[in-house]
Amino acid sequence: MEKTREPKPFKRGMGPLVSVLIPTRKRPKHLLECVDSLWSLAIDKSLLEFVFKVDDDDEETIRVVQFISRIVPSKAIFSLRGRGYLELGTWARQMSEVASGDWIFLFNDDARIATQGWDQFLLYSVDNTWHGTGDVMALVAPTIGKPFNNQFLFLRHETFKILGHWDGTGPYNDNWIYHVMDMVGSVMIVPIFIRHFHEECQDEVRKELVAAMDESKINWNNPEGIAGRIKDSQKLLDYINDHRLPPT
Repeated sequence: MEKTREPKPFKRGMGPLVSVLIPTRKRPKHLLECVDSLWSLAIDKSLLEFVFKVDDDDEETIRVVQFISRIVPSKAIFSLRGRGYLELGTWARQMSEVASGDWIFLFNDDARIATQGWDQFLLYSVDNTWHGTGDVMALVAPTIGKPFNNQFLFLRHETFKILGHWDGTGPYNDNWIYHVMDMVGSVMIVPIFIRHFHEECQDEVRKELVAAMDESKINWNNPEGIAGRIKDSQKLLDYINDHRLPPT
């Protein structure tokens, strides 16, 4: 009879388990609902922290983030808007650099967690060190109604530190990281489900994001973009080779 594999614990640091990274603009109601879903459905709230990026001209959202910060553990970056969503890779990097969690989770203000106890799935996972190190790993949280969407990723913070960035080409941070991690076989799906309401949010923010995505497609699909993902995968492979433990 085949022996059932026991879940293995991921390495824990001294800080929170997961840092939720939320860049947000002019959607205070959505932001409150987004944070509430993450906070209220977590079993152990001491495991969470939030990191926000807000444009310094968005006074209403700044006030909402300051209100949220009195309720939940959080950090905030208030900075220039710059080129808008074309700067999303820079924002993701800045938020990741101030985050303290073992996992970093780039989230959307128009999304909601839909799974009770979602935080507990980040503590254990079967075969999380199949290549010898749990430092290189990403977990995909499926989007309800969109089975092929790989947008919502929990990324080991150590993986970000190895790479030093998400995606430098614009809004495609999640896709970039997914493809990089897939090339080194370090992506697993976890039963943490997401509701994403972006198609219902046909506001000016949505229009700006779509325009930035259209402008960035050439950087994603051109040879330089492909070479960049291969280079990132090689960085991770080098780390795995240097740090993997012998099989037990």
